Parts: sequence; C-alpha cells; structure tokens
Amino acid sequence: MKYDIETIRSKEKFYSMNDDWNKLLNESQNPNVFLTWEWLYEWFDIFGSIFKLYIITIKENNRLIGIAPFIINKNNFSKIQIINYLGSASVCSDYLDLIIKRGYEDDVIKELFDFLRSNHKEWDIIMLSDMNFDSQNLNIIMEHTKNNNFMSKLKVITKCPYITLPKDFRQFLNRFGHDSRYKFRRSQRKLKEDLKSSIISVNNENEVLKSMNAIFELNSKRWKKEGIKGSFYNEDLRNFNINVGKKFLKNGWLQLDYMTIGARVIAYCHNFKFKNKIYGYSTSHDPDPSLTKLGVGRILQLKCIENAINSGILEYDLLRGTSEYKYSFSKEERTLVSFTIGRKSFKSSLYFFLDDTFNLAIMFSRLIIPKQARKILGDIYLRK
Repeated sequence: MKYDIETIRSKEKFYSMNDDWNKLLNESQNPNVFLTWEWLYEWFDIFGSIFKLYIITIKENNRLIGIAPFIINKNNFSKIQIINYLGSASVCSDYLDLIIKRGYEDDVIKELFDFLRSNHKEWDIIMLSDMNFDSQNLNIIMEHTKNNNFMSKLKVITKCPYITLPKDFRQFLNRFGHDSRYKFRRSQRKLKEDLKSSIISVNNENEVLKSMNAIFELNSKRWKKEGIKGSFYNEDLRNFNINVGKKFLKNGWLQLDYMTIGARVIAYCHNFKFKNKIYGYSTSHDPDPSLTKLGVGRILQLKCIENAINSGILEYDLLRGTSEYKYSFSKEERTLVSFTIGRKSFKSSLYFFLDDTFNLAIMFSRLIIPKQARKILGDIYLRK
C-alpha cells in the first residue's frame, strides 16, 4: 500500500488542520482531551517559540490516517536535536501519543519510523514523554525500536489514579466507611446552612476570565503555604489556561466549578469533559485551617463526581500525581511513562549518558537535601 507523508513546519498550516485533526482523533484507539487540536495548537502558540514544528502526517488515498504531533527543540545547548511531543512541557499534558486511525497502527508506525530513519540528519533523540504505558501505539513503537537496532530507554514518570464511576452516587459513597460518610454530610450541612456556601459552574465565556483569575489566586495562595510556586505561576501558564478554557467551553469540554462563601472563593475543580470521561486537571482550596478541617476541597470534588455520575460519565480521571487524597477515592491507576529513542551515534550515546548521570544526581540529592529545601530549589524535584 502506498502512503503519502508530509511534514508540517508552519504555524499557519497547523492552524488549518483543526477539523481534520479532531476527526482523526475521534477515529483513533484512545482519544483524549490532551490530543485535541485546541489544546496542542494553543500550547504551541504560547510556548512554542523555542521549538520548531515537526508534525508528520500520513495519508492513504488523500485520507488522513496518522499524525505524529512532534516538535524539535531548537535551542538545545548541547546541539543535540531532540524530537518531543507537542504539549510535552509546562502544562502537564497527560496521555500524549501518536494519533492514528483505528486499525492502521502497525502500518502508520512502520511508515513513520522509515521516514524518520531516512531523515536522520534532522534528529538525534526522540523523547516520547507522558505516554500511557498501556498505549497500543507505545507497545508497537517499543517492538519496532527493538527490531530495528535503535537505542531506547523506558522510564516511569508517575501514576494517574482514576475512578470507574458506578451508575448511582450512593454506590460510590458506600465505598467509604460509615464515619467518613457521616463527616462528609456534617461538613456539607455546615457549609451550606451555617456558612451559606454556594457552588458555581462556569457556563458562558464572559465568566471564564474572572473565574480563572480567581482560581489562579487561590492556587497560588494554597501552594505558597507549602513553599511551592503553584500550577499557574507565570503569565504564559495563565494565558494558556484562559485561552484553552474559552475554546473548551465553546466545545462543551470545560467543567469549571468553584465554591464560594459570599464573594470569597474557597475551593475549585478545574476539569475537562471529553468522550464520556472527566479529566481532573487542577483542584485546590483555601488553606484557612477552619476550611481545611471541613474538607472544602474534598466536598466540592465529591459534588463534581456526583454530577458526573448523574450525567452518565463513565470515568473520572484524577490525572498525574500520587497525592493521598486521590487514592482515598480509588485505588485504580495508570502509569505515565517516557520512552526515549536514539540513533546509534555519538550524540545519541552522549545524551543517554548525560540523562542517566542527571537522574542519578537527582536520586542522590533526594537522600541528602531536606524536603523543604528541595521545594525551594525548584519544580525539578516535583516532576521526577
């Protein structure tokens, strides 16, 4: 079978791919919100200045059957050319992957790697980060690299807990003990009846900017107390989330809920709804001890879970991170991994050596540097 391969290098051409991109995503094995054109184009628009677009498309009879959503790092100090996924830095995109029409996975991945081998001067390393370990595409890629004499390394990044939702919220609550259910109902009553709390859902574009700014402030307030910058610590991150929020709202994908007492925002759940699934992207609460004692963040999240169940949603994905509160909801989890591929070359070998050395240094530093000092030193310890 003859396939046509094209490399998309211009932002204008990427912009024009909207409809075809999402149509193919819907025809793929495991579509998710972090692979949508809206998410990835906005990412490149805001964070892409230090990267070159390197999107590879594969067509059969002029019909799009595969997209490799790649970028190349063009400001690498070592001059090692690294291919990454679009969306693989800054914003915590989970489950990044190739986008392939269902049933074409083997053919597309073979064509893709034949193309990459023929164009080997454009890259030294391919870093496929933030992939679901259970991805069918990843399994095929790993087998392909093994059979074609590439260097490779698989590294676990973190876990992604998730909840398989029952048909009834009472069934979900029954997973918790009697004491937990009692405390939940008591706190819920106190918030609603004594403190006059309200839960607000963002439903129109005019509310997005105001609501986003409120959650940015609350997130910063919450994590500053822990000595961490928070999820939205710079203007680019804030602009990205505002712009994506507006696009997602138009598509029915934004689920942004927050709890207030009067004009004060005390908790929020910043979620996405896509393909019968909720993605729990960010959540936080006011660090006020009296509110923490009531469990305001947990109460709001339980309300979001209840709404999801009532809407017929099948899964609530808590996404990356092993925070204790996530496992209080569910013990189910997925593994997020990075798969690095290199050519048999000096630069690739050097990269693998430096990466191994760096990871050893991080592991060793964790043994000798106190936890609070690591927080102050930076996010690198939080990501590893």
